[in-house]
Amino acid sequence: MSVTNNVPSGKWRKGLLWSGVGIFALVAVVLVAVWARLFLAPFHLPHATQDRILTRIDTAMVANDVAIGDMVLALPEGGRAPALEFRDVALTDLEGNPRASFPAVRLRVAPGPLLFGDVRLRRAIITGAGLNLHRDESGRLDLNLSGSDGDRAALSLADSLVRLDTLFSTPAFSDLEEIRGEDLQVTLSDDMAGRTLRLHSAQLRLTRPDGRLALEIVGDLEGSRDAELAITISRDSGAGQTQVSMEFDTLAARDLVAASPALAWLDLIRAPVSGTLSAAIGDDGFMGAVSGALEMGAGEAPAPGVDAPLIFDGIETQFDYNPATRRAEVGAFSLISEHLSFVATGHADVSHDGTEITGQIQVSDIITSPGEWFEEPLELDGAAIDLRLAFGETLRLDLGQATLFDDDLRLGLQGHLQTGPDGILVALDAHVPTAEVATVLAYWPEQMIPNTRWWVEEHLTHAAADDIDFSIRSGPAQPPTHQLTFDFSEADIIALPAAAPIEGASGYFDLMDQTLTVGLDGGTVTAPGQGPVSLAGSRMVIGDVSVTGPEARFDLDVAGTVPDVVHILAGAPFQVLDASGYAPDAIGMGDVTLEAEVTTRFIAQPPEEAMANLRVEAQGNVTNFIATELIPETRLTADRLALSMTPEALSIGGQAALDGAPISGQWSVLLDPDAPPGSLIEGRAVVTRDTLAT
Repeated sequence: MSVTNNVPSGKWRKGLLWSGVGIFALVAVVLVAVWARLFLAPFHLPHATQDRILTRIDTAMVANDVAIGDMVLALPEGGRAPALEFRDVALTDLEGNPRASFPAVRLRVAPGPLLFGDVRLRRAIITGAGLNLHRDESGRLDLNLSGSDGDRAALSLADSLVRLDTLFSTPAFSDLEEIRGEDLQVTLSDDMAGRTLRLHSAQLRLTRPDGRLALEIVGDLEGSRDAELAITISRDSGAGQTQVSMEFDTLAARDLVAASPALAWLDLIRAPVSGTLSAAIGDDGFMGAVSGALEMGAGEAPAPGVDAPLIFDGIETQFDYNPATRRAEVGAFSLISEHLSFVATGHADVSHDGTEITGQIQVSDIITSPGEWFEEPLELDGAAIDLRLAFGETLRLDLGQATLFDDDLRLGLQGHLQTGPDGILVALDAHVPTAEVATVLAYWPEQMIPNTRWWVEEHLTHAAADDIDFSIRSGPAQPPTHQLTFDFSEADIIALPAAAPIEGASGYFDLMDQTLTVGLDGGTVTAPGQGPVSLAGSRMVIGDVSVTGPEARFDLDVAGTVPDVVHILAGAPFQVLDASGYAPDAIGMGDVTLEAEVTTRFIAQPPEEAMANLRVEAQGNVTNFIATELIPETRLTADRLALSMTPEALSIGGQAALDGAPISGQWSVLLDPDAPPGSLIEGRAVVTRDTLAT
């Protein structure tokens, strides 16, 4: 029995080895030949092959039709491996509306399945294409990859992402790791705002990590100012949520106006802005909640009809906006400028187009810097403000109720401010319930009504003020008007620089435009060593506080004893007894009531010259008069005497009794500085035996 040995002989083994080497060499030669061929020019796939590939891709595209102009194998510039390149690719929906078009799509495929005719994409690179992120007049967002503004398919942004997500899920694209776009032209068009922005030389990256579709776009923005903009659009198919976010650097503030009604106010700002915005997009394509963090550099906020804009060093804000309620929650809003800085929080209700904002805000860390208004920085604890801001051809700010507070001070403010082509309209009312006058002066800018502020500071001291009201009105067709009023108490008033002060005064202060009126409900003036003289019912009127050295008129109601009143008149600036030779105590005793009109000018002058600038007219009565030194060794009495004072003379006269004998007479003293010294006593008496007997 013979046994056959099936083990290959040495010759067979050598034959198999050389066959393998030959096949490998043949493949290598073919690959080298293909590489050399591709190095010279791309290789166009046969039409039959292109048809099979197109049929496979078109079958995988559930909601779209695809057309490919040509398919080639090409060697990318600097590439070491050939790539499959589709040219003139166009995607349309089932109704024939364009959804995407690409001049060229370069593909990387899985080599293993390709050997068996199965095309499985790994990466795709799109070059020179256009992309349009568009919002129509209703606010619906659409992503269009055709680069065309017209004939867009009626698909929302979410629909477009859903279709891309579905594409990734098909077997032909299940191995697709990313789609990259290079040298793209991206258009951001907004029919609601009528604005269009364009990104040049943009880069795109579309991935699907962990089942979440992410589209990232980065490019150079051509807008009001050149900037870099990054847009990320993500879709979580499991949760059915779409999110859009933007990150930007030194973008023009006005270029963000179209992003949301909550940002329409940026149309007032001229400044670079950096930051982020993010928004939820519903499946209907409409924008949902918007969140943002913005940081603006130095800039300005011009207003229509205002020559000088508001200059600022920086603005920062964080907000969340709900379009369903049209309310923006402001987590922080800070302003830094040369003259004013503050931090604010609160909420604002926004109109459908964002041009009207009604809000309630709380303000803190308010600081006014030194400058034209204040010599030293002024810091306020905070404020609570209800406001409405409307802007367009005109800008209007309405303050429904605003309260500024600092320590115990409370300032209420309401009114409106409007600017427009015709000019500025202002109507503001401020109220402080109670405060010390010294406290009010600390918040009163020195350049605001300066002459009145000077008078209050120099003449109204140690006063408590109640019901402080200030109002201002101005408009293009009317001159500015203002009024400042308050009641005061426990005040010391220096009515005339050389005169004794009015003490314990109470009354009112009323500044109407340039006319200042100060009225007394109570208050006394006292000469050294004497009793008080009442000035209740008196008032002072300065006709024009805007001029230097304004004229002041005092309408005085005076009540006191004869010695107390005469001591006042004998002192500066009146000095009515200087020429008489009498001391104030020698005039007599009694009670005085008189009404006087005193006019003077508030100008700097020595006390001895004050009388030359003073004009006094007075009429009054002296009652229960007794004088024992006016006529030596004689007693002069009267129930009532008339008192008169003019710039020329002071006189007291009437029916009296001289040592009991009836007499009619007058005592007078000349007030002219050039008059001879002394005084004059004139009298008439009816002589009878009875009077002679006395």
